[in-house]
Amino acid sequence: MPQQFLFVMNSPFMSKRAKALAERVGREAGEGETARIRRAYALLLAREPSAREIDLALAYLGEAAEEGAPPRWESYAQVLLGTQELMQMP
Repeated sequence: MPQQFLFVMNSPFMSKRAKALAERVGREAGEGETARIRRAYALLLAREPSAREIDLALAYLGEAAEEGAPPRWESYAQVLLGTQELMQMP
């Protein structure tokens, strides 16, 4: 399993998939980070995120905004693509 996560985090293929996911979520979700988070969960995991998952995502995405950097959507999408839940889907 650690090798799979390293692949997700370091692979150019997965980086491209994360970028595509971030762009798609941005187009489809409408306004607001919470809507984007919900859309990403719907696309990838076919479920709603929990309140805790939303809070964690908002904290992660908000850190970049506080630093004046662009949102971290590509890296957040890459993390979602590497979740254990997604890796174990039938």
